[in-house]
Amino acid sequence: MRNINNSNNSFFDGSKENRLKLTSDQTERLKRFFNENPKPNAIERVIISNALNISSDKIKNWFQNYRAKLKNEEEEKKSLLMRQDSIFDLFVPKVYPLCNDLFKSKITFKSVSYKPIKRQFTRK
Repeated sequence: MRNINNSNNSFFDGSKENRLKLTSDQTERLKRFFNENPKPNAIERVIISNALNISSDKIKNWFQNYRAKLKNEEEEKKSLLMRQDSIFDLFVPKVYPLCNDLFKSKITFKSVSYKPIKRQFTRK
């Protein structure tokens, strides 16, 4: 039986030997490519990989991760705006158009006098 906790097994010991660390120049160039085309096809990825000396699979992965990052940032911005709007709504009274129209209109209402109702309370 194989021991999965073997310290020689790099998959389980948390090492990041196979992880690609991009230079700032490579990252900047990838962002420029991304701005031109956020979803490059296989041929375009090969061209980019040759230009940056990075494997095509890693280029594909970078584009996928960068799209996901931008999407998450956009959703976070929307969420923040919605929270700000809901807090704003708590403190700012809403004015409804129908009420405003009533106040602006020349409609006059007949005044009606109301007589107070006398209530009699009985004790038991």
